[in-house]
Amino acid sequence: MNHFNLDKFYEGDTFTVNSNQSRDDFKKFIDHVYEDKKYITFNYVFGKPRSPKQRNAMELWFKRVAEILNNAGIYNRLEFSADKVMKIPWTNASVKTLWRCVQLNMYEVDSTKDLTSDKVSVIYDVLNELFVEHYGLHIPFPSVEMKGV
Repeated sequence: MNHFNLDKFYEGDTFTVNSNQSRDDFKKFIDHVYEDKKYITFNYVFGKPRSPKQRNAMELWFKRVAEILNNAGIYNRLEFSADKVMKIPWTNASVKTLWRCVQLNMYEVDSTKDLTSDKVSVIYDVLNELFVEHYGLHIPFPSVEMKGV
């Protein structure tokens, strides 16, 4: 007997297998979809995916980093020529772009939504080390203990 409704799944849905029961359910799901469609392509990720709490913490950290860098007078620089440089304030989006550059270089993962939870802390550590070494700024990653700080 199925423990879920096979008809509720749609193309692109995520199916987590983390127990014998979910493995058996996934096998049933595959059988059901194959009988119906006759052609399936799977994308899979090993490890626990980034959680919604981590996503929220990342977004909050991007905002904090932008504020702290701007308040410290540390800006993005756009060079037009050797003597013409534009200073551009940091935004959540530009900090996220910096994060993605590190993420892509380390893990060849384009989107933050495709990160596994363990990789979030590794990328944070790399960026935090950059800010500490070059600017003397430690910008803590948000946690439940920091809520309201």
